[in-house]
Amino acid sequence: WPGSLHDHLTIFNAGTAHQNLINPTLILTDSAGQKTRIPASLLPAMEGENVLPAHTRNFLIDLPGTLKEQDYQVELTVDE
Repeated sequence: WPGSLHDHLTIFNAGTAHQNLINPTLILTDSAGQKTRIPASLLPAMEGENVLPAHTRNFLIDLPGTLKEQDYQVELTVDE
């Protein structure tokens, strides 16, 4: 993203099996309900990584510089 912001994303796997992050997509929702979709092509640090059961992984990601709020609700989707 032009004018991107670097941020940390922490993922916790609360399940009982490892989770492969294949084609990860983030959907960020601000306090007004506005959604911003971050496709897998912009998340190379996460693509193909594994999150073991009951483990936490931290990733450094680039977010669009247009994001104005400090806090977002984040949804992560991956291909099975």
